[in-house]
This record gives sequence, C-alpha cells and structure tokens, in this order.
Amino acid sequence: MDRGYNVNIARISHNANLEQFQGVSGRGTESCQETVDIAHEALIRNWSLLRSWLDENREMLRRQRQIERSAREWNAANQPHSPEYLLHGNRLLDAEDYLNHYPNELSGLAQRFISVSQEESRRTRREVRLLQFTIPSALFFALGITFFQYQVALHNQAEKDYQLRVSTSRQWSAIAQSILQEPDGDPNTALLISRLAAERGHTYEAEASLRAALQKLRLQATFNAGEKPISHLALSPDRNWLASLEQGNTIRLWSLAAQKVERVLQWYEGEEQRNDQGSEQAGDGGGQKNSPAAGMIAFSADGKALVVVAHRTAQVKIWSVESGKQQFQLGGFQAPITQIALSPDGKWIAAASEDRTIQVWQMQTGQLQSQFSQPIA
Repeated sequence: MDRGYNVNIARISHNANLEQFQGVSGRGTESCQETVDIAHEALIRNWSLLRSWLDENREMLRRQRQIERSAREWNAANQPHSPEYLLHGNRLLDAEDYLNHYPNELSGLAQRFISVSQEESRRTRREVRLLQFTIPSALFFALGITFFQYQVALHNQAEKDYQLRVSTSRQWSAIAQSILQEPDGDPNTALLISRLAAERGHTYEAEASLRAALQKLRLQATFNAGEKPISHLALSPDRNWLASLEQGNTIRLWSLAAQKVERVLQWYEGEEQRNDQGSEQAGDGGGQKNSPAAGMIAFSADGKALVVVAHRTAQVKIWSVESGKQQFQLGGFQAPITQIALSPDGKWIAAASEDRTIQVWQMQTGQLQSQFSQPIA
C-alpha cells in the first residue's frame, strides 16, 4: 500500500448485499478481523487477484440469478413437469455443475427445481432408448407380417393356378374319353387332346385317357392282299371300309369290323380287259411317261360309293359299297385321266385328263354337268 497501511489481505468473502474484505493484521500471533470498504478505484485496477475474485463472483452471480429466476417461473406455474418449464440440455448441465461447486448458494426451491429437471431428463432418456428399441422392433415385426402375407398370397395364387390346371386337364380328358366312346371317334384326335390334358395337369383322368387312346391306336387288324402289289388305299369316312387298288386294277373292299374281304371288284371284264390292256401297252409305247402309274381310288362323302380310276384309263367308275354293283361309268376323255376330285358335300365329281380337259358330273345321276378345255399355249 503506498500510503503506509500495514494490512495483509487474506481472503475476500461475498455477501449478498455488500462486498467486503476480510483482513488479518500482521501483529505477531494476535490476529484481528477488520472490514474494509473499497475506497479507491486504483486498488481494484492494480490488484489483479482482487479483479479475478470479482470476475469469478460476478459470473457466479449471473448463473445463480438465472437458475433462481427459472425456478421461480417454474414454481409460479405450479411446478409442472413440462419440458418448456424445466431445465434440459446445456442449461441442465450448467445448473448441475453450479450445484456441485456451490451447493450452499442456491435456495431450496432452486435445488428442488434442478432435481425435478434431472428426473425428467432421465425419464426422457429412458423413453428415447425405449423408442430406439421399439421402433426398429415394430418395423421388423411389420416387415415380417408383410412378408408372411405376401407368401400366403403367393401360395393361394399358386393353389388357384394348380386347381385351374387340374380342372382344365380333367375337362379335356373327359372330351377325349367321349371321343373314344363314339363309334366313329378318331383316336388320333383323342390322343392329341389327352396329351394336352396331361401337359396341363398330371391327373389320373389324363393318364387314363392317354392309355385308352394309345390302346385304340394299336394294331387293330392285318389284311393279306392278293398276289399283286397294292398301288392305292382309301378309308371310308365312317371307318368301316378299306378299299385297295392293285396294280392289276383289281379293287378289294375290306370290312374293318369283320377283318376280311367283303367285295372283289374287277375293272376289266373278258375281252374288254384284253383290249384295254392292249391299248394301254400301245399307249405306254407311245411315250406317255408323265401320267400317274398308281391309279386313284376314293370314297364319297357319305361312304356309300367308291370312285375308281384304273391305271392309264380314260374312264371313272363308281361302285356301290353296299351292293358291290357298278353304278356309273363316266368317260368322254381322249386320253388317260390324271386326277379326280370329289366335292365335300358328295354331290359332284370332277376329273382331269391328259388331253387338257376337265369334266364335272353329278354323283347321284352320273350326268355330265360341265366341261372345260385348256388351250395349248
């Protein structure tokens, strides 16, 4: 001290109403306590320790006032547990730090306020942790339920598709069985439908129709023809008759039910055969190399008539299948016939010849209906 004061400043204490110095004199072991008011600003300005004490106390006072003010507001609102009235985050950390360093500086209300804020903060953290566990668990559970429902939907759809395939297979198998049960049913058609049914679904009905069709398609009969080779065959629409034309122009009618020859029809008779054969040989010598060598044979649409053109002949003959009698002999060509055709309704028959003419007859009467000629180019 520059004015002769002999005072040793040991400690500064704070009073809420007055800042005072507590000094200890340096007179031997006898001590005394004096209270000194700050009288000159130079003491504050030049005393660094005093300034640091004052700055520390000023910051402490600021923090204390802030906590006390928040506690009074909380108390005025009837001490709610709402987050907007309580301390949280950095403010709660600062209040806890102040309470740890200056436990006697805060009022009971402020300490209660800090305690409630801590409890509410711990409860909030517990809820957050619970949510952090619950939300992923709920999402995982929801995903599991969704995946299970998806699998169930796929299974149901697959079951529906399977039932549909089985139903379709059984329907097609029933159609194939009905075709096989018909007297004139085509086993090839039944076999095709049975195969489609089996591909649609492996059912007992599909396998049964397949076996039945294959059994019906097995070898039904073996016929021994004559000595000469067969040049042409025809099967009646009702599957009851088989007609064969041999190279010697002999026609045989086979009964499929009886598995034997029922009719033998001769194209030539007596002298006519020899004359026709002579003319045929003459024709062969004349160089007719492009005409068909096998002849032609066909059934009418109703299966009651047999239409035959023998090898290198210019006539079309029609026989009754039931009686074996010749009904008509159609001619008028100047050269051998090369092709014949029957209308689907069985009413007309047409033939073409090497002389570039086409004739059309009525099947029932044998009457010539039309004749066409192709001019030579």
